[in-house]
Amino acid sequence: MDAEKITEGIKHKFLLINGLSQKKAEIISDEVGVSKVQLQHAVQETFDLAELDGILQVFSRDFDDFIDIDDDETLAGPAKVRLNRETNPATRPGVQILPVTLNVSSEDLPVDYHCEQPGPSREQVEVITAFMEGSSTSSSSTGSAEFSPARSASGCSRFRVPPQTPTLEHKLREGGDAMSESERGLFLDTIYDEVTKTYGVYYPTKGNYETVLEKIFKKYPRMMTPTGNMTSGNKKMLWKHRLLYKFRNKRKRVHGQLEAVQQRKLKTVRRPRPAQTSEPVSLQWGMVNYLPHRDASEDDNSVASHHKWLIVEKKKRQPDYRMVRCCMEKTLADRRKWIISDQPAVAAVKERYPWLFDQDQILLEMDRIKGDGTEIRAELLAGLHKYGFALIQRGKCKKRTHPFFADAVATWNGREEDTDAVVIPALLAIPGELKEGVERIFVAEDAETDSPVFIKLDSVTPGKASEFTLIADGQEVAQTADFATAVSMWISAFYVFGMDYSGCAPRSLEFLQRILLNISDELSPSPSILRLTNLLNITK
Repeated sequence: MDAEKITEGIKHKFLLINGLSQKKAEIISDEVGVSKVQLQHAVQETFDLAELDGILQVFSRDFDDFIDIDDDETLAGPAKVRLNRETNPATRPGVQILPVTLNVSSEDLPVDYHCEQPGPSREQVEVITAFMEGSSTSSSSTGSAEFSPARSASGCSRFRVPPQTPTLEHKLREGGDAMSESERGLFLDTIYDEVTKTYGVYYPTKGNYETVLEKIFKKYPRMMTPTGNMTSGNKKMLWKHRLLYKFRNKRKRVHGQLEAVQQRKLKTVRRPRPAQTSEPVSLQWGMVNYLPHRDASEDDNSVASHHKWLIVEKKKRQPDYRMVRCCMEKTLADRRKWIISDQPAVAAVKERYPWLFDQDQILLEMDRIKGDGTEIRAELLAGLHKYGFALIQRGKCKKRTHPFFADAVATWNGREEDTDAVVIPALLAIPGELKEGVERIFVAEDAETDSPVFIKLDSVTPGKASEFTLIADGQEVAQTADFATAVSMWISAFYVFGMDYSGCAPRSLEFLQRILLNISDELSPSPSILRLTNLLNITK
């Protein structure tokens, strides 16, 4: 099956914001994301605007603020998009614009100082001017690059990319994609050292990061050249993440004893915390708190009647599957409320809702929870077809491979053009890429595991298995002869039963959730997920 056909007609949900007005919108795209042009049309239609008189911005969880959307950037929902009309400070009431003429070099432009408070004093203007010229009074007396609040405000304004080794310089000028992880680390180390030692900034602001990236891309413009599915906007965001992680890790490992870093840490450590009054809730995955509303035509009596009918119908040899599906939809709201609120054991769920332990119904329940009209199995196949070849190639390059993966690759060799043949080896490669054991997911016959949710095989490897049995919390859920269906049921179990996923290859689950199934939650992606996605986009 062609991956491009599978992804055709993907719905992306957005919250559009225009001033005080907020409206939901769905944009259907045949790509994995929505272009800026499509978003502009959606904003105009949603708010009935003749033309856009502002800048479109998307909310970034990493920076906790809205950032401009690049012309070639693609966005996948759900996401918040804002029409920012405050692009010209002069148009806002109460804003006083004070021109500050500086003695700048010929390559710099005049600077306007914008202030929304009463105009600064002459002494304040002198301090600002001295700082922008690189001679801040806060550091002139010591002559060192120690951190100071004044310098951290905009101390990277004159940042220059430090010189690199000839090998790194060549690779950077070629776009940087050929750099190894260690070479990329060395390059980011030079950026960190330049910002901290020369400018004394250990906690860069959003503007500092933007300045640094702008200077990097100006010196190495090919780093912004789109490659594969990575647009210029996506590449810019990727390098932002890399800088953020570099500064965070270096502050912790190298400069943790500096006064500037200790001050930040102390604010967090000494913050009073409320006393814990209840048991901590287990980590949940994705849309665990999804609680739909009961249909207006239903009440307690009708829901109880549907539930009773489902119990009786489950015992019949030839049940009415059409009516089963209808009654399962009508009882969804009450079922989800009970599972999420009471957090019952899987055995209790099996006794009360036996139809969830059916191959078709557990997948349909997942589709009902998602509510976007897509089928989880089709979404999974689309993602595996998209990244399958890259996953297999990376897995084959490892010095040590798991026997499950090695067996699947041996079967796949010679069938590279068969899109269906890529599914098994591609999925088996994911845990190894994220340093997790694939045996936490697939358990061979006669083998044992302490994983709460796993797929039991009737053979020694998934590639040779003819039957897959999903086990959740010691309960047999359903059986299938199809590999993709088995994995889809395994993923669905965490949603349907509201289970803790921390003991079941959590990084692999997050990769499947975010990258292959396009399901987002309120948390930022893990660094390992961003790293793997970047490597796969380069390998493709």
